[in-house]
Amino acid sequence: SGSNDGNMLSFLGMSTGGGSGGGSSSSATNTNDQTQSSSSSSAMIRSTSVQVSRITYPSSLGTPVCLAIDPSYKRRREKAVLVGFNDGRLILTKKGFFNRRNDAIIYQGSAGAIQGLAWRGQLVAWADGAGLRLFDVETMSRIATIDRPSGARVSLYPALSSLKPTIHFETSHELLCAWGDCVL
Repeated sequence: SGSNDGNMLSFLGMSTGGGSGGGSSSSATNTNDQTQSSSSSSAMIRSTSVQVSRITYPSSLGTPVCLAIDPSYKRRREKAVLVGFNDGRLILTKKGFFNRRNDAIIYQGSAGAIQGLAWRGQLVAWADGAGLRLFDVETMSRIATIDRPSGARVSLYPALSSLKPTIHFETSHELLCAWGDCVL
């Protein structure tokens, strides 16, 4: 399938120096040399290499609306990303040896788009119109479901319809979610 057949996501990885990309990644190098106008000092910015990896999804999945990259992306041999779609699907995409790709639908909701997504360690949290969900990526099992707080209901505060939940792992065991006029 070509890039015109679906939705494409790009992931950037930056490193200093003249790194080179491999496989299907492309790399671009941007070199900026800046000098200060003072006579005795000069500053130089080292070149930065940016590697871009593209993952294409079929248009039947809808539009990707949020993304989380595995916190251990750089260290792991198998690269993983989570992508939330506007039809309520959450897909775990892994690329491994020889760029072999594996997609797993870990959630298919009926309450609308995935509105927020966070990943820390082996835990993933996401929100849709029904509430907040917690998932363990290592064991591929759901841990908890928390209903959407009443203060985040659009019927109570119509101006909240444009606000999306903000999800953040404060520590490995503490999850914060700001949604409407509530903090969970």
